[in-house]
Amino acid sequence: MLTPRNKRRMPQTETDATDYARLIAEIASLHNQLAAARLRAANLEAAMRAALGAHDDGESDPLAYLRDEIEYPGAAYGT
Repeated sequence: MLTPRNKRRMPQTETDATDYARLIAEIASLHNQLAAARLRAANLEAAMRAALGAHDDGESDPLAYLRDEIEYPGAAYGT
């Protein structure tokens, strides 16, 4: 049963529900951005490690791993 007191709260409750939906959408967006940034960092770290290993192995262009990762993020090396 809606009492006068509850009727006054209804607009605020609807606004709160809208705000919650927006906050949830923002959190999901931030989560996706963070996951993408972490993946990018992990790929760059892997490329750095590959470049160091290639240097130790005496490859002629060990920095190619890094260049490829920077130019084509997430692509496999040499593709």
